[in-house]
Amino acid sequence: MIIPRGNLYNGDQRECWGCREYPTRPQQINLWKREFLTRAEAVFDTGSKSKKTEAEQKEEHLLKVIGQQKVELDFLKDALR
Repeated sequence: MIIPRGNLYNGDQRECWGCREYPTRPQQINLWKREFLTRAEAVFDTGSKSKKTEAEQKEEHLLKVIGQQKVELDFLKDALR
């Protein structure tokens, strides 16, 4: 896999120099640029890492409840001895 270095696209040019340097079509570079510009804020969004899906939150809650019940069960077993 070829990993390009530097700026592949200069907005002032019709044809990007990266297309001459690497086996890539100008349309593909434009598509990548457009996708990046539409999704770039998600990359730098600090809250995105802390947000958990509903399923992850439910799983975390259930594991907490299971742990609490295990502690209570162990306590009651020791109390009955």
